Amino acid sequence: MQKTKNIEYAFMQVNGRKVLGPPINWQGPAPSSSYEIYIRNIPKTMNPSFFAANFLRFGNVYEIRLPLEQNQQYRGYGYVKYTNEEDALRAVEVLNHFYIEPGVKLDISFSFEKNQLYISNIPNFLKEDAIKTKLQQILPTAQRVTLFNRNQAADLDSNDKENLVMLQSLDYYKSEGRTNISAIAHFASHADAVEAKRMANPGTVRLWNSHVRIVWAKSSEEHSFASKSLYLRNFDSSLTKRDLMNLILAVVPRTSLRKLTMLSTTAFIDFTNREYAVECLQKLQGIKCGDKSLRIEFAKNNYINDVITIDFDAILRLKCIANDWEIPIIIFGTYYEEHSLQYCAIILRKNVDDITEVRTIYCIMHTDQLVDIHSRLCETVSTLIECIGTFPDVNYIVDVQHNTAYILGYVQQMNKHIKIFAAQNTAKDKHFEFDMNELTDLFWAVPILSYMHENILIKTYYQTFDGTAKKYLPYANVFGYRIFGTIMPKYRNANPLGYGLNETQLIFALCHRTTATNYDPEKPYTPTPQANFQSSDIFFKSVSFQLLPIDLRENVTGFKLKYLLFGDTNYYHPEIKSLTDFGELNGFSYKQSIRTLSEQRSVSEKKYELPKLIIKASNCRK
Repeated sequence: MQKTKNIEYAFMQVNGRKVLGPPINWQGPAPSSSYEIYIRNIPKTMNPSFFAANFLRFGNVYEIRLPLEQNQQYRGYGYVKYTNEEDALRAVEVLNHFYIEPGVKLDISFSFEKNQLYISNIPNFLKEDAIKTKLQQILPTAQRVTLFNRNQAADLDSNDKENLVMLQSLDYYKSEGRTNISAIAHFASHADAVEAKRMANPGTVRLWNSHVRIVWAKSSEEHSFASKSLYLRNFDSSLTKRDLMNLILAVVPRTSLRKLTMLSTTAFIDFTNREYAVECLQKLQGIKCGDKSLRIEFAKNNYINDVITIDFDAILRLKCIANDWEIPIIIFGTYYEEHSLQYCAIILRKNVDDITEVRTIYCIMHTDQLVDIHSRLCETVSTLIECIGTFPDVNYIVDVQHNTAYILGYVQQMNKHIKIFAAQNTAKDKHFEFDMNELTDLFWAVPILSYMHENILIKTYYQTFDGTAKKYLPYANVFGYRIFGTIMPKYRNANPLGYGLNETQLIFALCHRTTATNYDPEKPYTPTPQANFQSSDIFFKSVSFQLLPIDLRENVTGFKLKYLLFGDTNYYHPEIKSLTDFGELNGFSYKQSIRTLSEQRSVSEKKYELPKLIIKASNCRK
């Protein structure tokens, strides 16, 4: 994969926006508008080269457009058009997990070409022909003009979906207390509509002794007018279900609510009718919930099916790809059968200016009610990253019980010693404890893997699979009595990432040399109360965050995985051995490519490769 983050791209300022592209010597018509994506949450003072570099990682870009305010700051949104559909799909899949700056994640969706303008506040005493004639004069490139008033709903043909959508969107645009006529002007292309809207700048024209408003019409792709459910996100993790309910009941009556489902830091609300959903959206959109501004949109009807089939192993890897972090390293420690506990860790690494930064999340997993410990472990780390809003700042210790993850503290290596900083004000109704022997082994196991160069670790890991499922990492041990078992990457038979993305995984079991597995019946569980650890970091407070309810979760691999015992064939998906060709198991880093080898081969075999964008060599600060 080509490195692009130290290159400054030559943006040009055109008509109040910065533009990059098209590529040099582009031949033929511009790519389809279906290859264009729409980006929100762009910081107003963002470095455009840093922005462009992250989108260029996912394929050939035809054009980037970033609208500007009058003070030359960015308006918070922009457009990126790729030269083909595959690259656009890949970018949307991955970059929704990209933190363009700490706490700010891009919001990316496909950009539906806008070729319609909405005209409102037209006096209702005018005749239809007079209105159309006048509008055709000020919008000469419009192909046709369609008029509406709020009493026309019953007259619309139910098959006239386009006009029905526009009429329903009157609620979005209408001026309060006004019953005037509205219109939709249809254009042949987005370019024609842009030019017409530019001529009407700043959005109102004086017609018929009235200020007529001209704005973009909302398309059916952007709004689901049949939906009576709202999707809420971007609220503080400390917000409880009762807090959220009180917030909603302050703007709509209790009888309007059918159901409130809260999932981690998101929520879904079902209403009895759409009018209440619209009212709730308009009154609560953007209000402060803690340190964050609430974001609300209409939910898709199949959101529950989407939620319960999420594989968070894929989500975690997408986050790493999006933010240019290295492949996450998963370690399953000792399983304590009598206590239904398994100790685990996930190592995250990123390279900045040739310096590798390492963070590890240590998790104590209560396994009695789990459906898939692997996905739950990755969900815990993914949700923690969401709460932090960037690469983890310390090595967290997390206790995962049922649907809640509790942060117990963090660990720091000081010279040759390990020190635990216990969190302050841990939940009073919970009793937390550590098995210090197991945590210590994990603490010293992490540097052995994290200090290895990623390419060497990947190569050594995949070389252990030579036709058998039970292998160990050579020349690596902890204190002489713990060894690393290498767990087959596809042992859960989970769905691939899709869009040709790199499928490389690194999964280990920290085994006992005496049993050759990560279960030792002779090793006692020796808990130490968290209260015994006196923290010197008075600013590190205990918090908890919610995970998806277990009763909503379905195992995406089709079999139960409450815990993981290395070497026990029960922890492999029953079909995996027959489906896996050990000779083809291989992997490579995201730095080498974010695509699979087969995808790379298909790209390299193309006879015509698109030229690169205009660039000039220069240093680029993020």
